[in-house]
Amino acid sequence: MEDGAVSSREMVREIVAQVKADFKVILEQAASAPAGTALAAVEFAVRERAHKAYGAMLRDVLLLVTRESWRRVAAPTCRCGHRMRMVRRQSKTVVTVVGPITIERRQYYCDRCRSSRRPFDAYVGLDGSGFSDGARRLICRSGSVESFREASDGLRELAGIRVSHEAVRRVSEGVAHEVVEAQCGGALCGEEDRLDFTRDRAVSRAYVSMDGTMVNTQGGWREAKLGALYSQSKAQQHFVATLSASSVFGSMMRRHAAGVGALSAQQRIVIGDGAPWIWRQSSEQFPGATEVVDYYHLIEQVWRCTRGLYGETDPRGTAWTSRRLKEIREIGPGRLIASLRRSRRRRRDQNEQAALDGLLGYVVARRDRLRYPTFRKRDIDIGSGPVESACRHVIARRLKGSGMRWREENAEAMLRLRALSASAGPWKTLWQRHHLAA
Repeated sequence: MEDGAVSSREMVREIVAQVKADFKVILEQAASAPAGTALAAVEFAVRERAHKAYGAMLRDVLLLVTRESWRRVAAPTCRCGHRMRMVRRQSKTVVTVVGPITIERRQYYCDRCRSSRRPFDAYVGLDGSGFSDGARRLICRSGSVESFREASDGLRELAGIRVSHEAVRRVSEGVAHEVVEAQCGGALCGEEDRLDFTRDRAVSRAYVSMDGTMVNTQGGWREAKLGALYSQSKAQQHFVATLSASSVFGSMMRRHAAGVGALSAQQRIVIGDGAPWIWRQSSEQFPGATEVVDYYHLIEQVWRCTRGLYGETDPRGTAWTSRRLKEIREIGPGRLIASLRRSRRRRRDQNEQAALDGLLGYVVARRDRLRYPTFRKRDIDIGSGPVESACRHVIARRLKGSGMRWREENAEAMLRLRALSASAGPWKTLWQRHHLAA
């Protein structure tokens, strides 16, 4: 279609004609394909032709609804009150979810204040990025999960969107910084999709789990802190991530917990490993919560002691470990403490005594968080599986790939974006905000 001579009726006729022509070509390709290969021979060709045809339709629809293509329109009035004049038609190529489209739109100029406007861009929601909002959403989704190069390859094959890995980086990091700004302003903190903490339970129960993992930045290795908020069923999960100090992270966790409704739950369970900062933030941000040391972290501590007593391969070590873990899991920390003290009195080797002292001190300092028989009786999880898993699939998969070394501000932004895209509801709300802003 040539700009300046398009009506909606003519557009429909051309679309029908194009569909008929495409159908004929696809039919011939399928008919000539060897037996058993008809589907494989034409399915990508169908998608390619559909994108091309519907890309042209998208372009013409936008031109029609903005009255850019088929009749003269009055020049707009400038903000200064002076009538603007059209100076030229300017082409712009925009990558959309159905491929690139090129549009000619009018540019107006104000002789009084020397400002210019393109009403078409403002009306349809185009910015200066060269990507539609839908394309940015798909690019950002891919860029938040995989490396920018892998995302570029995946977009080409999965969605038919051809975009360089540098463009994926630019779009993803740009949106990621928008997420940081929005969350610092109190938005995108789970309020858009509150979790159901009463599902399958008479009493509402919310879990708060925190952990840390290292990320390589240009300033050296930094601890990324990750939090998970979830219900007993774990059907929905909400994640929080940052490079910030533990005090900042703790405040973020409380804000997100309020957003998803965790602070309103009748029971709040905080699960973490032995890191002191976790329990400091637990007491400050979630006072009165039931605190649980991750059982698998305790297992690591017991095995460390076992190696100090029996070495790496002595079968007596395996038996000793099994007895100690059974004691704390089935009877409680008091029995384990008593057993460790008896063992301490019997040992004369200083290295063995030091190993027992290390485990004994660890258990005594955390005995209230190690009441596993009580927790199990109340059907409280004793493992931090969701946050441990999230350290791998939310942070490590995206930010700890081979050779990755991040600028700190970009690492922070991508952590926020990755946590948001892995959560239950904020991702959809992010793009609703984009739509309303446009």
